[in-house]
Amino acid sequence: MDAVLAPAHFVGDPAVQNWFEIDRQSCLALRRALDQEGGASIAIDYPLIIPTTTLNDDERRSEFVGKLGDLPFDNLWIRASGFGNDAAPLAARRFITSLAAFHNLGKPVVADYLGGLVGMAALAFGAVSGIAHGIAEHERFDARSWHKPQKKSENGNGGGRVTRVLIATLERTATIPELKVLAKARGGMKLVACGNRECCMHGLDDMIRDPRRHAAFQCFSQVADLQSVPDLSREQHFLNGRMADVVRQARQVKELKIPLEEAALNKVDPNALMKRLTEYSKQMERMRASLEDLHEAKGDSMPRAKAITGRTPSAATHKELKK
Repeated sequence: MDAVLAPAHFVGDPAVQNWFEIDRQSCLALRRALDQEGGASIAIDYPLIIPTTTLNDDERRSEFVGKLGDLPFDNLWIRASGFGNDAAPLAARRFITSLAAFHNLGKPVVADYLGGLVGMAALAFGAVSGIAHGIAEHERFDARSWHKPQKKSENGNGGGRVTRVLIATLERTATIPELKVLAKARGGMKLVACGNRECCMHGLDDMIRDPRRHAAFQCFSQVADLQSVPDLSREQHFLNGRMADVVRQARQVKELKIPLEEAALNKVDPNALMKRLTEYSKQMERMRASLEDLHEAKGDSMPRAKAITGRTPSAATHKELKK
């Protein structure tokens, strides 16, 4: 074992006001225990599970930064309650600017439970060193319901959670019936089906057959694309590339004419669907404008997250790997 997460609680719990201090002491105790038991080479990462409102509060945020400075951890994981891949433009901008204060710790910052376009924006703007989320799920976090297990229905029927499929060109998910209806519209197949044959050889059919594989491939591809660009050029690359593509695709999708017979067959309300897509298109326009404004306002002056460095496995680990 080369690294462990320090035990941590949701510091916004109104029932316990001193969770953060308890967690700080737990982190220090964990370091002592690892060292005493022969685990001096095992690193610690620290998860800060915090309300978004607290993260955006300058005074409260400074308190956390000050008290994290003397803890023995390698990487800081931030899980913001009430924030995720569906964040509004202003919320996304605040998240990016708020994280700048944590860069003064000189430690890499990982955004936990964050994916989608918002996660990629945080990476491009240097707000975080990395993102962590599930495969097509757990891309936002809300402490009010995190203890409740999520049920899933693979076919969209029954009492479980309906399966959703990523439309990569939009950075938005849709149910399988909605996806089929959109694909049947004139010009819809080209807009919503995966065009990367390395990802989905048979386009829409493969997306529906294995939505998790499709989502994972798209996420890794986007991160790899961003990594291929020099750090200080990533913001412009993201704004002119991925962000612009999503805005353009969203405009085109909201103009599709849904075939009513197909909608009825799949039990999809065409008016409700197109209303959501129209609102999404407007939101993406606002997101792009907000991020472009941030890019112009901050220039190269805002500190950027430190890169995550690879950990060197212990001698025991090397021995096991050779086996």
